Amino acid sequence: MTREELAKLQKTLGLSAVKLADELGIEYSTFYRYLNGKLKIPRSIELALQAIEGNLAKDQKSDSSETIALFIKSPVRLSTNLKTFGEKVKNLRESKGIAQKDFADDFVKIGISYLSDIENGKKANISLRSIQKIAKRLKIKVEITFDYRE
Repeated sequence: MTREELAKLQKTLGLSAVKLADELGIEYSTFYRYLNGKLKIPRSIELALQAIEGNLAKDQKSDSSETIALFIKSPVRLSTNLKTFGEKVKNLRESKGIAQKDFADDFVKIGISYLSDIENGKKANISLRSIQKIAKRLKIKVEITFDYRE
């Protein structure tokens, strides 16, 4: 992501630099350095921005009041949060009467073993795209919070 793309996204989101930095969980001064090109924008910030943008997008509206919060402290320590996420996905899928195989194949278009690993908390490298697919098919909202220090 370039600084121009970051500035355009900030404008599109309608957030001040201070508010967007706060949403990203970073210091304003760090965000300002991204905007001015003094620091390269890391991939983790790009992913966090995509998550923020997805939460605000009209097509991401949820038909359910169910929200799954996923707090990502660091890329290495996801297992506890993803286990909870997987358990909630499994419970919601089952409550809707959808078999695991049907959900994986027909709804989300991911492999059944991949879905099984997610539901059992064994998948430590789940992509944001997979989380979005699952949330969309279960008609739930997923709030993802990133907390990292540079």
